Amino acid sequence: MDASGTAALYFEPRAVGAYEPEFTRDGKTVVYRIDVSAQNRDILAAAVDSPTATHPIAASPFEEHELAVSPDGRWVAYVSDAGGAPEVYVRRVDGAGGVAPVSRGGGKEPRWNGMRELLFRNKDSVVAVPMDLGVDARPGPPRLLFVGHYASAPWDTYWDVAPDGRFLFMKPLQAQADSRLTVLLNAVR
Repeated sequence: MDASGTAALYFEPRAVGAYEPEFTRDGKTVVYRIDVSAQNRDILAAAVDSPTATHPIAASPFEEHELAVSPDGRWVAYVSDAGGAPEVYVRRVDGAGGVAPVSRGGGKEPRWNGMRELLFRNKDSVVAVPMDLGVDARPGPPRLLFVGHYASAPWDTYWDVAPDGRFLFMKPLQAQADSRLTVLLNAVR
């Protein structure tokens, strides 16, 4: 962290690239997306001390992306178009058990709000789904939190929720956006 060492390649993925890395809170596992091709993305996991020994979490001929590892590191939420349209799913990081569909009618950019709730976007809506996470994941009924027009991308997540429940969103770029940057120093309330 203090830049006293030299940079070293951690691992080189077997595919086009490795994206969206998330580490489990205990720091023992990394979960990430690989781009197998222009139309195929998969989600893999690896032990941090053995990064080339990967195991698939969601690997199929379909698109799997926009992952979010749960705070306890046992679950991963992600988006897949296996059902014909992008939807949010949850499964265990260790690969045990099945896949639990969370969204219906569209879902993207899942984020965990603690261990009891999974949030996701459906167009301009932010939806909350209570989660019962035992041996299997059992999502409860979805509820609309709010609607707002924020930036989004096809395979990346452009928002997050802080542990205290505050939201952070990226605004969409405007064609005539003000490109000035204002820096305020020594501000006192």
